[in-house]
Amino acid sequence: MLKLCHGSERYIFALLIFCLSNCGIRGQSLAVLKQKAANGNATAQYNLGIRYRDGQGMPQDFSQAADWFLKSAEQGDAHAQSELGILFHLGEGVTLNNVQAAFWFRKAADQGYGAAEYNLGVLYKEGQGVQQNIEQAAFWIHKAAEQGYMFGQYDLGVLYRDGMGVSQDAVKASAWFRKAAEQGYAPAQYNLGAMYHDGEGVTQNFIESYFWLSLAASSNVENPSIKYEKNAINQKYVENARDDSASFLNNEELLQTRARLRKWHESHPMKTTLR
Repeated sequence: MLKLCHGSERYIFALLIFCLSNCGIRGQSLAVLKQKAANGNATAQYNLGIRYRDGQGMPQDFSQAADWFLKSAEQGDAHAQSELGILFHLGEGVTLNNVQAAFWFRKAADQGYGAAEYNLGVLYKEGQGVQQNIEQAAFWIHKAAEQGYMFGQYDLGVLYRDGMGVSQDAVKASAWFRKAAEQGYAPAQYNLGAMYHDGEGVTQNFIESYFWLSLAASSNVENPSIKYEKNAINQKYVENARDDSASFLNNEELLQTRARLRKWHESHPMKTTLR
């Protein structure tokens, strides 16, 4: 039986995916952005906060980032509320304060913002800034997962697998691992491959096991963000698990699965989740 990966042992707050082009940051001059922000435009205030946070066109300044996120957040911008929550959790530009982090995550989560729903769920899971409540953790992580938030999908799979805050259900666990795996998340790919290997929550299938474990092995190497997560699996262990599944396949099955893997990599260019 293969060892499964556990849920997040550290927060992934600093590993959120930011599509800067969708936020209107690119192609907008700093002077124009500052003027709009000064005039009270919430989106401009948020975008200016992003620039200060990341040091885009100016020295990196988390304090200034926090100030502009706060101005935008107070106007109800969910992205800014979530970002402000992250800064309070990490203690960047503000004094570390998980009560404030939970406050702002909830503001954004109540607007249906997936990243904030997930982050609030993790705070409930760990009892940081809020009283520990695994049922509330599952509730918010589930909401994030339903919106397609990859980390939420993975953590929800862990909750269903382990019966934490939800009834233990290996079938549902495998389904949520699959959703995160299809987005390229190596720990989810590994867990799905391990479940196919052992016939847990899915019909035992060594072809599928080899496929997903092969993806996990390659993602674990190629995606630098994976190195920053304590729930990332040991590379050698992943490779050994992959090779074990491969030992059950004949040459034709191996060739067909490797062709499938090549098609996957062609259609799923590697993404990094580092901000």
